[in-house]
Amino acid sequence: MRGVEGAWERAVATLKMLKELERSYDNLQVHISYTITEHNAGHLAETYDYLRKIVNLDPSEISVSIEHSGVQFQNLNKRIDYKSVKDGMTKDLLWLLENSKGCRFLGNPIAWVRVRFKTAFVRLALQYIKEPAKMPLPCEALRSSIYIDPYGNVYPCTIWGVKLGSIKDDKLTRILQSPHTKSLRRVIKEGKCPICWSGCESWTSLLIHYWRALWG
Repeated sequence: MRGVEGAWERAVATLKMLKELERSYDNLQVHISYTITEHNAGHLAETYDYLRKIVNLDPSEISVSIEHSGVQFQNLNKRIDYKSVKDGMTKDLLWLLENSKGCRFLGNPIAWVRVRFKTAFVRLALQYIKEPAKMPLPCEALRSSIYIDPYGNVYPCTIWGVKLGSIKDDKLTRILQSPHTKSLRRVIKEGKCPICWSGCESWTSLLIHYWRALWG
């Protein structure tokens, strides 16, 4: 995927070393971020079984996200066909939900809350891939979060490639208070933006609409 020879082996070796450090530091909790894409959909359990032979890994230590097209990923011209990967994605998400129930961190209140929110993210991700034209929760982009790329360009989020301005040319406060930004904020509130369930934006929605996310 990265086009770098040996990248997978080095990533696994790094994970193994981090898991060894975890035993020495109570405040260190290592987890894997796994993006489900058209290339690996349906293989999460297989990947977990492989890694578990190398490191002591619990399913609750896996966070997932779903492949998106967006400005951050520099693939705005790509359109994700969720219909073609729906079965594989569903299989992975359901596996994670089922296998995270016996969370090893239940004695840790902070970790318990984190797992509850991760479970809510996965449950709503299942809803999203069934209806990718509908937001699982109201989006809080441009109200609680923004995206600034490495070159200083400001966007509503990591998905929508509408440039609001640049912090190289203007103050961020002025950019966020401009008529253009205010109009886009209304568009997002009305649910007329590019619909997504991106890991970056979904967490602010989960935190703000936590009652609906956890018990809705």
